[in-house]
Amino acid sequence: MCALHVRLGDYLHPSLMFYSPTATYFRNAINNLKPEGDILVISDDPTLAKEYLSSISSKLIFIEGNKDYEDFYIMSKCKEVVCSSSSFSWW
Repeated sequence: MCALHVRLGDYLHPSLMFYSPTATYFRNAINNLKPEGDILVISDDPTLAKEYLSSISSKLIFIEGNKDYEDFYIMSKCKEVVCSSSSFSWW
């Protein structure tokens, strides 16, 4: 399995100086990794992530309704993780 961690939420606030990877970043990462199975999308805002990643045609499974530590556990079990600029992704 491959996971995409999509940090959005407060990162999209214009007064903050955070970089939020674009959908193109995630598409390129998927193309480079060429994952064989499903791709799990873990986000602080799954609804917005669905819209944000709508241009990606790969098979995405959006993980919703978990506690943050459950999402972290799921990501830890994936063979590959595409990170956002977030310490949650990095760990």
